[in-house]
Amino acid sequence: MKNSLLVIFSSLFLLACSTPALPVEEGEPEVSASEVVVWQDIAFTLPEGWTAEEQMQGYDISVPDENYEVTLVWTVSQESEGALPLEGSEVETTTEGIQLYNIGCGGAYYCGNFAYAGQAYSYGFQVRSTQPVPENLDGVWTPDTDVTQEDLEDFIASAHLAD
Repeated sequence: MKNSLLVIFSSLFLLACSTPALPVEEGEPEVSASEVVVWQDIAFTLPEGWTAEEQMQGYDISVPDENYEVTLVWTVSQESEGALPLEGSEVETTTEGIQLYNIGCGGAYYCGNFAYAGQAYSYGFQVRSTQPVPENLDGVWTPDTDVTQEDLEDFIASAHLAD
């Protein structure tokens, strides 16, 4: 009987060692959450790869660029009490009731207004870059960047109430 048990355990051991191991299933890959910046009670979701550092009236937002260090200087300010954004501006309403009024700016700027709970706010972006300014500059110059107006509009349109 002892020999029979020894043979059975030996056989099971050899069988276990000779059977290829099943692949171990790994959990879902970790997905890094997008960074969120908050201004007053309103949160904005940064696109992937963008990072932000809070400043007095907004944020310095670092954006990926192949050639230069590029920072978007985003400023936000509250308009006079009860002021509404310009009439006739293009309006886009987010799911949280934040109305976006996009107006264009020239040069290295993109700006607009948004309203929430009857209060108007204005914002603007200025591009800062390590790209050298052209020597014979005669007019408005915008540094090269991979950031598009659509990227900026998507950032502003991500507005939602902060948690």
